[in-house]
Amino acid sequence: MTKKRFATFISTLGNPLILSTLVATFANFKLYPFKQALQSTGILVVLAILPIFLFINRKVKTGKYADYDVSARSKRPSLYLFGIAVLSIMIFVLHKTEQPKTLIIGAIAALGLSITSFLFNFFIKTSLHTAFAFFVTMMAFFIDQKLGFSLFYFAILVGWSRLVLGRHSANEVIVGAALGFIFGGIALYFSV
Repeated sequence: MTKKRFATFISTLGNPLILSTLVATFANFKLYPFKQALQSTGILVVLAILPIFLFINRKVKTGKYADYDVSARSKRPSLYLFGIAVLSIMIFVLHKTEQPKTLIIGAIAALGLSITSFLFNFFIKTSLHTAFAFFVTMMAFFIDQKLGFSLFYFAILVGWSRLVLGRHSANEVIVGAALGFIFGGIALYFSV
């Protein structure tokens, strides 16, 4: 496997929608009873992941976004605003359906990460792949330390993949990692 193909594989697996879904699903089924885990995961997928994917897909199909990474910084505000709205609705539903506190805290932290990335977008195109990889890494330490350390190394690979693929500069990856680490750390602190 070539370096670029490996970077593409890591970048795809590290996509915020994919990685967040995988880690949140694992966490839900590890921490909560089956019915609760199924409900929590369903809320995440139906109210956040699927709408964001469909939004991006529609924009790519109509030519408003050049790619699924939304690589053009000038196009990202619409994605951020849509994501912020969707996360806000999801947090409301999580609260109203009395989902676990840790899940709500994680969702609020993800909203904070999204809002901050939106604001930073006026100055720099933050690597959301890297930001969410470090964010879920920090949250994973709440579940299992081995998982947290494994995801930490994976998050580093995600940042590397974004550089190799030419999607981000080193500064954009570093900003993403820092934001993910900060907001994941805040969520971890309030979850423990």
